[in-house]
Amino acid sequence: MTTITLGAQTYSEAVNVSTHTATLTGAGASATSIYSVQTSNGMGLILSGVTVQQGVVLNSGAQPVVITNSTLRSSQSTTFTGQIANQGAALMVDGTSPQSTFVQVSQCDISSGYTGAYAVNVSLAANANVVLQDDTIHDSAGGVNLTAYSLGTAHFALTDDTLNHMSGTALNLTLEQNASGAAISYTGNAITNNGLGVSIYTYNDATTLTHSDNAMVGNTENYGGSAVPDGF
Repeated sequence: MTTITLGAQTYSEAVNVSTHTATLTGAGASATSIYSVQTSNGMGLILSGVTVQQGVVLNSGAQPVVITNSTLRSSQSTTFTGQIANQGAALMVDGTSPQSTFVQVSQCDISSGYTGAYAVNVSLAANANVVLQDDTIHDSAGGVNLTAYSLGTAHFALTDDTLNHMSGTALNLTLEQNASGAAISYTGNAITNNGLGVSIYTYNDATTLTHSDNAMVGNTENYGGSAVPDGF
């Protein structure tokens, strides 16, 4: 593992974690700023105490990735190594590899200023485990966009997060027809003052979708989509 301690300054480098799992620790999100971060070749990443100016892209097979106490931003669609574009997202998780992918993001401030972009964009497939907990996701065209579309055990949890002031949809869930075995949950979140709170498109009854204790306040509409489950 490569360990790097970043001082209190602004760095213009785009970081690509591609040969060794890396730990990057800043002096605090208000003090240390880096341009962008990408993982590739299945490398893991521990990131804390930094501001990322133009997006974090986590490629398939990341093992593990833990991001805490950081500020994630994006104001443009950036093309990363390997021709991966973040589509304007401040955090993009490509969990489509047949290899295991584990990502945990907690206590982060996440927002995208790119026109039409979600702040967080997640693709979920077999063996992927993605957890967003205690984050504030805000002031973007959209909040979290999740697409689950492959067979096998996959897990996504949005827990105790705040999603507010999105002009569009705060949480968009697309559960494709071949996404059987996926377990999706959103619990204990504050989803407030958005255009649309939660949009659900599901094409597979075998996908487990769990929701509870979410505060839905001040949204123009709380729920939408072509397949809103009973009880919403």
